[in-house]
Amino acid sequence: KGVAPGAALVGVKVLDRRGSGTTSDVNAGIQWVIDNKATHGIEVGNMSLGVEGCSNGTDSTSTIVNAAVDAGIVMMVSAGNEGPGTCTIGSPAAAEKAITVGAMADLYPGTKSGSLPGRGYYLAYFSSRGLTADGRTKPDISSPGVFINAALAGTTSDYQVLSGTSMSSPFTAGVAALMLDANSSLTTAQVKDLIKSTAIDWDNVGADIDYGAGRLDGFAAVKSAGSFSGTNISTPKHEYLTGNLTGTGDFDEFTFQVSDTSFPLASTLIMTGWTGSSSPDFDLEIRDGGGNP
Repeated sequence: KGVAPGAALVGVKVLDRRGSGTTSDVNAGIQWVIDNKATHGIEVGNMSLGVEGCSNGTDSTSTIVNAAVDAGIVMMVSAGNEGPGTCTIGSPAAAEKAITVGAMADLYPGTKSGSLPGRGYYLAYFSSRGLTADGRTKPDISSPGVFINAALAGTTSDYQVLSGTSMSSPFTAGVAALMLDANSSLTTAQVKDLIKSTAIDWDNVGADIDYGAGRLDGFAAVKSAGSFSGTNISTPKHEYLTGNLTGTGDFDEFTFQVSDTSFPLASTLIMTGWTGSSSPDFDLEIRDGGGNP
C-alpha cells in the first residue's frame, strides 16, 4: 500500500524515459509545482533525481527548491548514490531547506543481493555523504531505501524491488504527508524539525555526515505531529563502537549481548574522514560466543 496510501499524486515529468534531462526543465517543473500549489493542494514534493558532485547549495535547482519550501511545500530530495566517499552531496540534495534523505535498510527488506545484506538496520554503502561544499551537514535523515517493493510502471498489479536514495526519499515524503494529515497547521520547518528530532540517533553523537539526524522513525514523527498516544513497534537495540587501527595485522574486538534473537544482526563500518581516493582493506566480522561467523 505504500507509506501514505490515502495521498493523491501529482506527477511532474522533467526527465526522459532514460532518466536524463536538463537543469532548465527540472527548474521549470519545480516552478510549476510552486505556481500550482493551491490549484492541486500540493503539500509535499519529492525529487528522486540529482546531479553528481559536491554542491554548496547555491546552484539554480537548489535555489528553487528552497523557494518551494518558502512557498509552503515540504521538499524531499534524494541524497544521491555516490557514497561512501565524503562530499558526495550534489544538487539539489545540498539545498539548505530541503529534507535530504540517505538510505538505510529496514529489518526485513529482502534477500541478499551483491554487496547488500538482506536483513537488519544498516547504512547502505552507496548512500551519499556530507559535508556539503560549503561545510554544512547533510543528509538530514536516513530512511528505508534498500530492497523497497514498489509499483512497476506501466502495470496495474506488478511490482519491482529497487534500492537507492530514490526510494528512501519518497518513503520520507509519505511520512511527511501523514504528519500533515495529523496536523495540517505544521509549517515546512516544523515538519523537518520533527522528522529529525524523532529520529533514532545511530552514532550517538548527534547529526552527522553519514546518517544525518539518524534512522527515520515514522511512528514517532506522526505521533509527535498529531500529539497522539500509542506504543511504537519493538526494534533491536543498537550500539555505536569506535576504534583505531594503526597498521597491517592490527585489530579491534568488541563484545555485545544479543537480548532478542528474533531480530536480525546487522553492522555498518564507517571509516571517518575517508574520501574514496584511497583503498584501505578492512574486514568486519560478527561472531558468536564460540567464535563462529
